[in-house]
Amino acid sequence: MTPLRRRSHATPSAALTLLAGAALAAAVVPRSVTSSNNQQVIGRAEKIRSESLRHASPRVPHFLVLAPDDDSLPYALKKVLPAVLVAVAKTQLDVVVHYYDTKCSSTNGPLSVFDYYISGQVDVFFGPSCPYVLAPVIRYASEWGLPLLTAAGQNEHFDTKSIYYRLLTRMNGSFSSLGQVFVEVMRQFDWTVVALLFHQFRDNSKGHTDCYFSLSSVFTALGKNATHHSFDENEDFGDIRLMLTKISQKAR
Repeated sequence: MTPLRRRSHATPSAALTLLAGAALAAAVVPRSVTSSNNQQVIGRAEKIRSESLRHASPRVPHFLVLAPDDDSLPYALKKVLPAVLVAVAKTQLDVVVHYYDTKCSSTNGPLSVFDYYISGQVDVFFGPSCPYVLAPVIRYASEWGLPLLTAAGQNEHFDTKSIYYRLLTRMNGSFSSLGQVFVEVMRQFDWTVVALLFHQFRDNSKGHTDCYFSLSSVFTALGKNATHHSFDENEDFGDIRLMLTKISQKAR
């Protein structure tokens, strides 16, 4: 049977100590010095991890499943974790599977990852599924040389296989492909005027929606000259007919 372990949602103390040091350095010293201090933090993390692995040797590989524990989301923890466990059972892999609720938090998610890494309890990441958690986590994973597989990350920001995203594998492709398909459809039917209508949060603190990210790739593929209009589907956004009438004046 595959061991299954869950970590407490409390802020990881070791990770907090190391990352707080880096954040403090970034706030009070010049960038060149900050870069040096960040390297020192990375060095200390590597030392702690090496010590953890030495005490745990011999050991089996550790998988870490990262997803929000929110059933309203398409890649919720309760939907992702069973699939990973079934795959492990089918392949009869001798691994330890950990899982963690990231809460789709760009703070909580990366801190938990740092804690798992320095304690020697992760070799492969499955997730995160939220883009604002994925961005910092994949940067850490690439620095550590650990692969990351996710069903998310379709936005064009992750298209470039730079040093930051070199170990990222996206299982569902990218929104850039959608943009290319959209352009080909327009060319096929000789459409030249188009407008984009999409759902976007009014509250900027919530970030961007999947609708925004998907149509952003279309907007880029069209040469960024398309008329666009956003609305928040979670709020009363007025008469939809009026909105369509307004946007129809610049599109067909």
